[in-house]
Amino acid sequence: MAKAGGFFFLVFGIIAIISAIATINPIWALGPYRPDQVSTGAQPDWYMGFAEGLVRVMPGWEIVFWGHTLNLGVFIPLVLFGLVLSLPAVYPFLESWITGDKREHHILDR
Repeated sequence: MAKAGGFFFLVFGIIAIISAIATINPIWALGPYRPDQVSTGAQPDWYMGFAEGLVRVMPGWEIVFWGHTLNLGVFIPLVLFGLVLSLPAVYPFLESWITGDKREHHILDR
């Protein structure tokens, strides 16, 4: 018990010394917090982060097609998002077709 307690105080002391000396992320160097200066007021939920990121990265391209303006800055990311989501869904069928393996696989039944 004394050995574990001594090790605890040793680790605590080292962490206290490091935290007193080292600065990991000086957020005060970035300036004052001003939420009105953010580029966009939208903050996506965690499950929409990838789709929101695709829309933000895409430039605002527009084309006129049969008298209608198509906003490619939204259309292309949504198509890419659909492709990315469909790849894991199609992969098992594609793998069984390529390898020719049509057996059932119960990995936990060993």
